[in-house]
Amino acid sequence: MSTQTLLLPPLSRLSGVSALPRLLGRGDREPAQVPGLLAALAEVFAVPGSGLPVAALLREAQTHDAGENVWLCADPAWVQAELAGARLLACGALGLARDEAEELARPLRPLLGDSGMLLEISTPDRWQLRLPVGSPLPSFAAPETVLGQHL
Repeated sequence: MSTQTLLLPPLSRLSGVSALPRLLGRGDREPAQVPGLLAALAEVFAVPGSGLPVAALLREAQTHDAGENVWLCADPAWVQAELAGARLLACGALGLARDEAEELARPLRPLLGDSGMLLEISTPDRWQLRLPVGSPLPSFAAPETVLGQHL
């Protein structure tokens, strides 16, 4: 018997998927070992070493051109300035239209390009930076773990 693993968003977002009740009825629900998309992906893919190449996986899934490039997630975020610093209020799911995303990216591209980075927009909510070959990947906390916190 074959096994399939489904990583699903909240079921309320899947009401239009007609085959889903049949698939879910034939399976077993496994509790998440750790919360969050990135942790779930790392768990399913069991990537050893330095961690899951999330940006490259997302880029490949969305545009099929990740190749051997070094990618960094650069999703648009809502950061609110406060007296004591800044707070991350949202990341990725801002509901931007394609033209709005391009407008936001336009002034960033030359600044990043001066450092050899290329800002790419896969979807209005999913952006990536293509880093120069050989660039080390910095370590960041997953946005979902720092939402609402001071940066």
